[in-house]
Amino acid sequence: MPKPIPGSSYTVVDGDSLSLIAAKAYGDPSRWPEINQANIKIFKNDDPNIIFPGEVLFIPEDATRENLKSIQRARATALGSIDDNSLTLTINGVKIPVLTANILITMDTLSDTFTASFAWNPGKDIRIDNAIKPYRYPVTTVHLGKKLIFTGIIYNPQKKLSNRGRIVTVTGYSKIADFIDSSLKPPYSIENVTLQQRATSLLAPYGVLLQYELGTDSQYKRVTAESTETGASHLLKLVSQRGALITSTPEGNLKIYKSSNSGPTMGTLDEENSIVLDWSGSWDGRKRFASYKAISQSPLNNGSFAVASDVNVSRPRSITFKANDTSDGDAQQAAFWKRSKTLANALSQKLPLRGWYAPNGQLLEVNKFITVSSPTLQIKGYNFLIKNIEYVYGNNILSNINIVPPQVFNGKDIVDPWQ
Repeated sequence: MPKPIPGSSYTVVDGDSLSLIAAKAYGDPSRWPEINQANIKIFKNDDPNIIFPGEVLFIPEDATRENLKSIQRARATALGSIDDNSLTLTINGVKIPVLTANILITMDTLSDTFTASFAWNPGKDIRIDNAIKPYRYPVTTVHLGKKLIFTGIIYNPQKKLSNRGRIVTVTGYSKIADFIDSSLKPPYSIENVTLQQRATSLLAPYGVLLQYELGTDSQYKRVTAESTETGASHLLKLVSQRGALITSTPEGNLKIYKSSNSGPTMGTLDEENSIVLDWSGSWDGRKRFASYKAISQSPLNNGSFAVASDVNVSRPRSITFKANDTSDGDAQQAAFWKRSKTLANALSQKLPLRGWYAPNGQLLEVNKFITVSSPTLQIKGYNFLIKNIEYVYGNNILSNINIVPPQVFNGKDIVDPWQ
């Protein structure tokens, strides 16, 4: 079935409505008036809710995304002469000369975060003075070289007078932080809704766009939540039932996706010729289990259960938990998700690196692969997935990466790196 694409024509099929077309074109059914306004002269009925198969409608450009693209193009032009090892911090559009900074980018949590410090002279720039006042929530961006890696809000400005003068330290989080901290808004119960539709409606009040990459989306028969829940905890439960991940984008929006199963690596880290600063590792066998049993709480599943196994654990270790599922088959997904999150922590290996760039010359990124060979760690030519990255800026340019076997996020048996 053809999908409506912004900026092109679309032929109505049986069962279509303007809200359904808007949901497919923009990911938001409430934007149907835009399609209505663009086609008001060709409708065969005065009621815009009544459309007929065979009608050819024009789907307007997605103004929000086009505006974002123009901003990105302007930023790229402005950053054309920036050095690859430079860090550019802006607060409310004002560039700030940074003394030190740490930026943490992850592939499996909702919000990224950063901390930066800079010298401050009150009265020199009134824009900076106003932006760093308490509870102003200024918008901030971080570029490494020419690449945008973070967009968010500063929630915690700190000031200190020292022998170096006045120093300001700011801590920022992705724009999704307001959603993470806030209680869920009604409705608390909804039937026959897809994950994409539910996520889009939850994010709308916070001005956060959804980047949805799961393809075909089946409906939940019923979604329920408590009024005391946060929107984030509710959404995380739904995402886990699809065996998916959720993270922030560099533009500060939210992405729901599946991790990469395979792909080209960003080069090889080895002991003989490497940018790795410290080869050391520690592994706690009590963090892994042989089986993960999910007990369904849904009346639709009559108290059934599902099990996910870890074939590499030889001890009789098991864990049982309640799965907050709302449709058939979700208990199994919940079991896989519990195993994935546990393994992502248990098998995470931290490597401190010199610089921000991989052996192939590209900026290190999460959800990308890197090959590791280390006799000390008993690993030979294994392709790991980069789970998170901390970029460090100051007297030295460093990065700390956490790597995991790629199977931790796709429900497949772990290929043991130490075999």
